[in-house]
Amino acid sequence: MEEILDNKNAAGYVHVILPVKMEGAVTYSVPRCDIHKVKAGTRVRAALAGRIYPGVVESVLDEADMDDGRIKGIIGIDDLPPVLEEEIELWRQVADYYMCTVGEVFKAAYPSGGRMQSLQDAEGRRRCRQGGDSGSRDVENAMPVLSQAQSRAAGAIRGAIGKGCPVLLDGVTGSGKTEIYITLASEMLSSGKSVLYLVPEIAISRQLEMRLENVFGDRLIVYHSKINPARKKKIHSILSEPGKGPFIILGLRSAVFLPLRNPGLIIVDEEHDSSYKQEDPAPRYNGRDVAVMAARIYGAGIILGSATPSFESLYNVRAGKYAKVSLTEKFHAVEPPEIKVIDTVRASKRKEMTGDFSKELLKDIEDAVSEGGQAVIFRNRRAYSPMVQCYNCGYVPVCPNCNVKLTYHKFNNTLSCHYCGASFRYNTICPKCASPSLIDRGAGTEKIEEELHMIFPKMRVARYDADITKSIKEDKKVLRAFEAHEIDVLVGTQMIGKGFDFQNVTLAAIINADTLVSQEDFRADEHALQVLAQLMGRAGRRSKRGKFVIQTANPDSNVIRSMASRSSMSDGIRKMLADRYRFNYPPFAKAIKIVIKGKDQAELEVFSEKVAQCISECGIHEYNGPFYPPLDMIAGMKIMNIWIWLKRNNSITAVKRLLYMKISSLSKKNNYGSKLVIDVDPL
Repeated sequence: MEEILDNKNAAGYVHVILPVKMEGAVTYSVPRCDIHKVKAGTRVRAALAGRIYPGVVESVLDEADMDDGRIKGIIGIDDLPPVLEEEIELWRQVADYYMCTVGEVFKAAYPSGGRMQSLQDAEGRRRCRQGGDSGSRDVENAMPVLSQAQSRAAGAIRGAIGKGCPVLLDGVTGSGKTEIYITLASEMLSSGKSVLYLVPEIAISRQLEMRLENVFGDRLIVYHSKINPARKKKIHSILSEPGKGPFIILGLRSAVFLPLRNPGLIIVDEEHDSSYKQEDPAPRYNGRDVAVMAARIYGAGIILGSATPSFESLYNVRAGKYAKVSLTEKFHAVEPPEIKVIDTVRASKRKEMTGDFSKELLKDIEDAVSEGGQAVIFRNRRAYSPMVQCYNCGYVPVCPNCNVKLTYHKFNNTLSCHYCGASFRYNTICPKCASPSLIDRGAGTEKIEEELHMIFPKMRVARYDADITKSIKEDKKVLRAFEAHEIDVLVGTQMIGKGFDFQNVTLAAIINADTLVSQEDFRADEHALQVLAQLMGRAGRRSKRGKFVIQTANPDSNVIRSMASRSSMSDGIRKMLADRYRFNYPPFAKAIKIVIKGKDQAELEVFSEKVAQCISECGIHEYNGPFYPPLDMIAGMKIMNIWIWLKRNNSITAVKRLLYMKISSLSKKNNYGSKLVIDVDPL
């Protein structure tokens, strides 16, 4: 870094983007002797409010747009590859769409906040060997051979991308979408262009990483949140260096902000998945939708793949914005899984339940394992039980910081809050009546695993949920053991249904489907259908037909009936979309959720009403609130929500900008101590 201390002879000015929540860029001066070193994208250091920040030059000015005496000089110029114009344009579009500042997007894109190492200084990184590492691998043999159906789909995708149209690849589970991705990615790399491959979960990326490495060798770069900051800096340096590449980058949602030089293709696998949505902090973006923005800015092709496409993508197909390519044949010629619905109410009346399992499901598990197969058991709750209760007085322990019941984790004997992280040692003494009467209620994955161990003591049973995946070592250990058939039954949460390809799984089952379909959310049916369809797809992916078992107390729900009758699934989706249209819900409208938090309830309500007044002043009439949600306190902060529904028309961008301006102005004047969060396209 070259120090710049004397600004008396400043001959130029720059607008600098800083990684802070601040509207617009900050103006700084640059000495005459250094003005030639600065251009849009140059990395600099600048002081603000007593702190020194890494910054990016947004533009070079001929003259200052403020009193020269108030302008500070930049601290220094970093000798680093400049940020690309396309990156800055993406930041602007993301900030505009998700109603936040460009600085907040910059911070998300370059989270380290420190000085990035140059390529020459970075050690221990992947080195890109020109031409890949075909000298050490038989890349041709590692490349997949496409079936006729896959070849037709790949051809249709090439045609749509050639016309500049995003592609929705709607392929049933087991149809071989990954083989198509690899084929098209290889073609793109051969033409000298890089590929960005997004997946929703780290667990999926680990399984896919080995497969991609067999094909692309050291051209593969992996990027996700579990990578340490030093490694992230090195990846940024590698990708920023001119003339390097091409690469295939496998990453989670944040990888969409990486510096992409000469990208030709962006792949968003499992595009429907809610994990692509960033909840906190800002920008609260959807990685899928930002990928579409990035593809447009970089001039790259984009494929959105799923066996259960999001309603937003189906809407864009209907509106002519996306091309749809369907893949209806499984890669391995096997019949779709047999679907069985078990009514747990009826089974309970007939005394055919053992714990949380029906006798029928237990027989299916036993048959699958005895015949050399494996089973995956889904429960949408981790821990041992969702709550504990005193059977003497009925008391239920709740989090002192959040309005939520504490969850019981038996493996470490704690009651924990899954919202604020508070944890307490568990004992059976009721704090209200002092009797030893606290017992667990309901079942999570930990309890389901324990029940299976007791029922089938000779079976090899393991668990895969957030408590397991906290440890990268344990995560890999479980997945490798299951893939090597060292585990017979894998019990897990939603993540076990996401894109895994385990060839020996012949049975997939969900213990309590009602927790999916009974949520009070306009997206509940869509999400439930996606989860069930994805879980069904884990069974029977090779030569043997699989079985999918749904245990439910409500077999007549629309979602369960749609799953039980494949022919009615498309009818069910059409009905759900028709309901969304009738009530003006997304994807036929745009939703914005405003969350207001505060410790003082009276002040919170006053400030929330002022926010609602801002909404009315913008000419917005379709909104609900402010109101207290069911979970109305988290981490000691009371919460009020406002939901806004905006019609899809040409004025929506202007309305959002006006609303953001008014709310930002109100927040700056806020004397109530309340905090405000804007979430565009909330899930």
